Amino acid sequence: MLGVSAAALTLVGPGDWSLDARLDHRLNQPWLAAAASIASSAVSLAIVHRRRQLLADRAAETTSQPPQGALADSAATAATEAS
Repeated sequence: MLGVSAAALTLVGPGDWSLDARLDHRLNQPWLAAAASIASSAVSLAIVHRRRQLLADRAAETTSQPPQGALADSAATAATEAS
């Protein structure tokens, strides 16, 4: 949704209540729209990459540790076998 909003703002341009209107459209340059699109795409890709990395780390952490119930069951089984 944020990407669609950014693209719409890039294509439509600033409105009457924008910072550009307050600064007499000094920031409304053709190259600035392209720079903003590239910057927002780069930030979006960085966020998606970081999220995937965190999810992969979390998945690796859960597979390396036995479930809490399994650990308690194995301790109870070991105690029963010892007695």
